[in-house]
Parts: sequence; structure tokens; C-alpha cells
Amino acid sequence: MNISPSYQASSNAEHPNSVITKKDRQYQLAKLFIIALVSIATVTLTIIDVIQTAKSFGKKEELTYKIQGSIDTALVIHNLQTERGMTALQFGFQQLHYEEQRLKLRNIRRKTNESIVILEKSEDTKLSMLTGGTMSFWYALEDFRTKIDHEKTNVIECLQTYRKWIIRLISTLAEYTESENLEDYANVVYAYEMVILSKEEAGMERALGGLKFTQGKNFSTINTTWYNEKRALAENYLETGFLFSSELKNIHTSLFANTSHWIKKIDKKRKVLSGGVYQKFSDDEAYAWFELMTKYINMMLELQVRIAVVIETKLKEEISQSKYQLVIRSLLLCFTLIVVPCIIISLARVQKSFYEYTLSLFDKVGLEQARTDFLMRENSRHVDSKFNLCKCKQNHLKNQQTKRLLSILFGEYSGR
Repeated sequence: MNISPSYQASSNAEHPNSVITKKDRQYQLAKLFIIALVSIATVTLTIIDVIQTAKSFGKKEELTYKIQGSIDTALVIHNLQTERGMTALQFGFQQLHYEEQRLKLRNIRRKTNESIVILEKSEDTKLSMLTGGTMSFWYALEDFRTKIDHEKTNVIECLQTYRKWIIRLISTLAEYTESENLEDYANVVYAYEMVILSKEEAGMERALGGLKFTQGKNFSTINTTWYNEKRALAENYLETGFLFSSELKNIHTSLFANTSHWIKKIDKKRKVLSGGVYQKFSDDEAYAWFELMTKYINMMLELQVRIAVVIETKLKEEISQSKYQLVIRSLLLCFTLIVVPCIIISLARVQKSFYEYTLSLFDKVGLEQARTDFLMRENSRHVDSKFNLCKCKQNHLKNQQTKRLLSILFGEYSGR
């Protein structure tokens, strides 16, 4: 029994390798590579961001610590400036209250010593640098004081020696406020440094002014020029500080709001000091000048402390924000480090599973095609056999009818 020539088997399923070509697979791998590259770049940038935030946080903490230490340094500078001014007066005093001024100088020296002890407790402070590291600052200070008391030095050397120590301390203090990234509090830090410099020049103005009052006409024109220079520098540094920080200007205005009565006295004496030769010798005028300028310099110290507190407050706010940002960025980094590899691995697994699923479908389709072909063949055989049987029956029926017709015809012919 032959299969019907009209039967056609179903077409075979195409192999996945022909449907998903090598180019398609390369394209999928390229997409995974790009995703991985972007993810790695994101992780790298997040790590850099965390590191930079941590560094900024560390610098702000360090600067806060140094600002706190600078207040102790500023107190030593302040006491040395006061000691310098009183010592310059002692050199010039001619008659009045000499023993009383020596007692005041002794008390000022005691305050200087106390402030030095506090400063030396700081781990960052090495006062031996004030003497070039050749000897202890304590020894150098006491040795110089002995020279002063025994009149083995002069007033100019005194001013220059104290000035040298103070300038070195100011340089140390300025280093406390140095930072590569001062950000939005840079201006107030620069203003703080201007106050320090202005206060030192005012201290020199106090010493030189007192000396002129005691020396009278013996105070040289060169020293008068020196005095005028210090006065101008003190004013210029302060004005520059105001330009850097409006906060400094506001604090200064608040501090000096009720001081106009003695500020006018200072201005009046300044006109005398900045002029030509002062003919009189006046210990009382010198001491009055010293007291007025000491009030002014004490106010400048308060201004310096307050602006330091402003910086410290700003830094604490920045540190608080930095802590929060550091925690957020660290959590983001941890999340990225965990999630990104998982996403890449998941995509790769999905890609692999998809290809494996395609292969399995190919196998199943192949089996279903074989089964369909088998059933179609069986069905075709069944149809053909029925057709042949029906045809045989028809032929048999036709034969019987033919035979009957022939017998009838043959019978009729025999009867004749």
C-alpha cells in the first residue's frame, strides 16, 4: 500500500544557531560588557566620592582642632605683646611710679608664663622653634628678661627680640588655619588672620607710642616713621579683614559700640604721636597711652576669639554634614558593590537560560514534528486503505452487475 503522493511532511524547525547567529550572540555579550563597564565606572566614582568626602571630613576635623589650639597660641602672643609694651615703658620711665610699674611688669610676666605652660600641653606646639631649636624657649625668655632687668640691653633690641618671637608664633598660628579646601568658610579664615596681624601691629604701635612719650625729643624721626608705619598697617589689616568677612565687621561693630569715649582719646594721642618732635618727657602720658592701647588690644583679642568661634561653629556644621554625607555615600557604595555584580551575573544567567530554553524548544519542536509526521503518515495509510477497499467493492459490484447483465442477455438469446 503506497502513501498518497499528495502528502507532504511538515518542514523541519530551524536550528537555534541559524536563528540566533554568532553576530547576535556577540551583540548580547557587547551589551553585557557595556552594562558591566558602566557599573564598574559607577562603583569607581562612588569610591572616589567616598574617599574625597572622608578626606574633606578629616581636614575639617583637623582644622577645628587647630582653631581651638590657635586660641591658646593667641593668648601667648597677647601676653608677650603686653610684656613687650610694658618693658618698653620701663626703659623710658624717668621718675614716676617706677617700682609700681616693675610690679605690674612682674605680674604680666607671670601671666605670660602661665599661658606658655597651657600652650606647651598641646602636642603640636614646639616652642623651641622660637629660638631656632638651639635652646629652650623658657631659657631664652628668662635669659632675656634678666638682661632687661640688669639693663644689659636697649629698648630697640627689646622690641626686635619680642617682635621676632611673636612673628614666629603668628606664623605657627597661621599654619593652623591653612587648608587646601577651605570651601565656603575661606573668607572668614582669612579675616581671622588679618585680625591677628592687625593686633600685632597695634601692639607695636602701643610700645613705640609709649616710648615716644617717655623719650620726648630724644625719640628719633626714624622711630616716628616706624610708629606711623605700624599704625597704618594695623588699620589696613583690619580693613582688609572687613572686606573678607562681613561677620568680622559685625562682631567688631558690636564689640566697639560703647567705646567711643576712649577711642577718641586714642585718636587724640595718635595725632600727637604721628606728628613731629614731642618736646616733653611725660611718664604719665606714656602710661595713660599704654592703658588706652591695652584696652584696645584686649578688645582685639576678644574680636579674634569670637571670629575663631565663628569659624569653629561653621566647621562643626560642615563636619556634621560631612558625617551624614559620608554615611550615605558609604551605604551607597556598599549597596552598589553588592547589587551591581548581582545584576551583571543575573543578566548573564538570564541570557544563558534563554539560549538553553531555545535549544530545549528546538528539541521539543523536533519531537513534535516527528510525532506529527508519524500521525500524518498513519492517517494517510488509513485513508488510502479505505479508498482501496471502497474501490474493490465498487469493482466487485460492477463485475456482478456485468455478469448479471450478460446472463440475462445470454438467456434471452438461448430462448430464441
